[in-house]
Amino acid sequence: MSRTALAGRAADLFNWAVAPLARDERYLHDLYELLHSLSRAPHPIGSNWLAQSIISPANGEAPDLPPTVWQQLLRDRLTRPDRPQPAVPPPPPPTAPVPSTSGMSRFSELTIDVGCVLWVSVTLIAVLVAILLVVM
Repeated sequence: MSRTALAGRAADLFNWAVAPLARDERYLHDLYELLHSLSRAPHPIGSNWLAQSIISPANGEAPDLPPTVWQQLLRDRLTRPDRPQPAVPPPPPPTAPVPSTSGMSRFSELTIDVGCVLWVSVTLIAVLVAILLVVM
């Protein structure tokens, strides 16, 4: 498989798995570092990947990146390559936490946590046993 095809597959994977979570504060720093390193990559595959995933994705919709990430991408592109570049990008400025838009998003977070599911299950069974003992 050619490197261009690999960049295309990586862009498709990014658009499918990462782009929908781009505004999630939990992943902001990781996304920031990933895009910074790819925008600074000397190999043209990094540029191909950025073009296919950020600038002109196959679905025609640019990912909903936070403004700080867009600013860093532009800063990386506008700086001259002859200047020494920092090895690690500066951390993004702290932002206010994004409030949850629905109760279902919080519910889905809790159902992913195994400890929470087990605790609720054990509590529910204990309550049902207590009810049965009281009724009998």
